[in-house]
Amino acid sequence: MGAFFLLRGSDATEVGRWRDTLAAEFAVQGFGAPRRFAVRGCEIHLYPKLGAAAANAHVGGPGEFCLSAGTVVYRGASGAAALQRLHADFAVVRVPWDDLCGQFCLIVAQRGRVHLLTDRLGLFKVYRNADGSVLSSSFLAAAAACERLTINPQAVYEYISHGASFGLKTAFHEVGLLDPDAMQRIDADGAASISLAPIARGLSTASFEDSLDANLRCLRSYFAVAATAGDGRISTALSGGYDTRLMLALLRERGVQPQLYVYGTDRDCDVHVARRIAAGEGLTLAHTERGAGPPLERDQFAAVVESNYRFFDGYPVDGIFDDGSDQRTRRQRCQNGELALNGIGGELFRRPDMANRSYPLRDVVWRFYCGFDPAVLTAAFCEADYCAAIAREIQRALQSDADVLTRAEISLLIPAFYYRYWAGRNNSINNRVGRALQPFCDLPIVRESIRIPVAHRCYGRFESALIRAVDPRLAAYASCHGHDFMHPPPLRNIVREWLAAVRPAVHYRYTQPPAREERPYWLADSYLGGVIDLSFPYLRRFVHVERVATARRYNRICTLEHLFQRCAAQAA
Repeated sequence: MGAFFLLRGSDATEVGRWRDTLAAEFAVQGFGAPRRFAVRGCEIHLYPKLGAAAANAHVGGPGEFCLSAGTVVYRGASGAAALQRLHADFAVVRVPWDDLCGQFCLIVAQRGRVHLLTDRLGLFKVYRNADGSVLSSSFLAAAAACERLTINPQAVYEYISHGASFGLKTAFHEVGLLDPDAMQRIDADGAASISLAPIARGLSTASFEDSLDANLRCLRSYFAVAATAGDGRISTALSGGYDTRLMLALLRERGVQPQLYVYGTDRDCDVHVARRIAAGEGLTLAHTERGAGPPLERDQFAAVVESNYRFFDGYPVDGIFDDGSDQRTRRQRCQNGELALNGIGGELFRRPDMANRSYPLRDVVWRFYCGFDPAVLTAAFCEADYCAAIAREIQRALQSDADVLTRAEISLLIPAFYYRYWAGRNNSINNRVGRALQPFCDLPIVRESIRIPVAHRCYGRFESALIRAVDPRLAAYASCHGHDFMHPPPLRNIVREWLAAVRPAVHYRYTQPPAREERPYWLADSYLGGVIDLSFPYLRRFVHVERVATARRYNRICTLEHLFQRCAAQAA
């Protein structure tokens, strides 16, 4: 399914009002007519994907069903067959995570009870109102069901800096995320949250070769399933880096020739490398330069922004202001029912980022989440409070209250924190349109990759070895890292990575302010002024808008301003 909402409550008038409000929001987002399911205590409205019809429900009898949002594969089956098997096998005490692939939300009704859970990494997003009586895969829909909305300053600052807010919060206090570390149970008596076992963590002491074999087995098992689920129709990027090359190698090993694409200008290294590989291997490659078309007229631009606002569900990672090319290419990637793969997460095979030791939690926050420009921030910003809030969210993600993180916990943070809240937003949007997977963020692959000894991952050696083991021909092509994957990295790469790993965290906290970038035409006042109030009545409380240097952050600021202005009747 592409989207859903779930309502529970005893007041028929109130539930009816929510139903009308959410149905109207999904209609304006472009979704077709939903299917309706009901169990004592709740009702569920299930929508098809925007770009392709797909089986997303199994009904076994009155009040007995299994529904899915996103993309789920179970014991090698997808669609209705997977849901039928899941419904038969489902047990609250033991979720069959090792047999599940994908990023999804499952809604399982058995014996008068509804259980709702997401993929174990929580990349598929489900939003809720304050009391949990409204659950939805759409942030805008959940917000529409709130009578009043108040802005969450911490979420504002996190989104501007990182493109996502961390933890269970959103831009509004009244709209939260469903906890991915718990399963929701709903029945006639109300709702309860059932905690899930923590994700296993710990570094292996295995040799390079043994670690390589263990990860290859896991990757090959996954891509065998993905190849079957894709039924020969898979689309994926090809760039000049490691991750897309590894995915292509694993797909070719299964006899799959994916539809390849690359984004960028003719001058970009990614485009040069991708073209060289495609030409050498006889592969078809679609090259798209986003934003390269003729400038939009201003009235066209307003229509594009409105479409993006609904399509990207309010405030996506990169913002809603562009020429429509981001939305257009996402639709193209799955327009004929293709299974779209995204290679994010592959850095777990190659990037230790920090030296092989424990670190104070404060140092981790400083290193990765405090690289802001103080000159841009108003007096509303408190650095100590900001960093403390992120530290608490890291502890929540690790299900730990420790102030010192082991090296194994730092490895787990990449998928369980950064990908969960940053990559998850992108994945959820892609799954509204068609079938979409992020293989390297799947639980079995994550569990194995975070165990790789830190020394093995250094300088890209491990991921290079994975590519060589699967497809030496692909490994032999040059990359954008200054070397191919058949030979060791050059000394300059080794020195650069070593210096980055041992650099004190406090140095990352006080980075140089970025140079002012040239902005694309759609971020000019003459375009923005037709869509938002350029006095920035909401965001000027948080940032000095005129001092923002980077186009991406300015886009996010304008996106939040647009969101708050659109919700002005509710927002404060």
